[in-house]
Amino acid sequence: SRTIWGAQTALLVIIIAVLLSVFVAVILGLISGYIGGWLDRVLVVIADAIYAFPTLLLAIVAAIAISGGQSGLWGGVFAAGISITVVFIPQYFRVVRAEVVRVKSEAFVESARVMGASTWRIMFRHVFRNSTRTLPLILTLNASEAILTLAGLGFLGFGIEPTAAAEWGYDLRKSIGDV
Repeated sequence: SRTIWGAQTALLVIIIAVLLSVFVAVILGLISGYIGGWLDRVLVVIADAIYAFPTLLLAIVAAIAISGGQSGLWGGVFAAGISITVVFIPQYFRVVRAEVVRVKSEAFVESARVMGASTWRIMFRHVFRNSTRTLPLILTLNASEAILTLAGLGFLGFGIEPTAAAEWGYDLRKSIGDV
């Protein structure tokens, strides 16, 4: 029953982590890729610095910093979701930024600019729609990675408390003695 009930916990964490990371990374990627300049360079350096850390180590540090060691059901779900979000943001950011840089040189963006459309209108109406085509693919791949990261956090003891919710990583750790 803990295995079946643990799927609900994993699904909640996946939804929180993927939706938050997509939302934040798409906004940052649009602004960085379209506006460019020093802001683009700063955001790319920050994304590369985050991307350089091992994902599980970064998730552990973020989960401890967010939850403070206390992880009930909703606090643990949000702490795990946000810590996984920190790990996923650079991936989405880099993909969206690269697409925005490619799309902003297209003819329809130049046409909108010539017609007098504002920067924000061009970014969110024209560039956004054409630069987020690859996100569903990355989203599905990151959903499986989020399950593994959540299980790793639970296995190492940094996940959700076992009395608050069923978690696969904790259950795997407890089953090692039986093996």
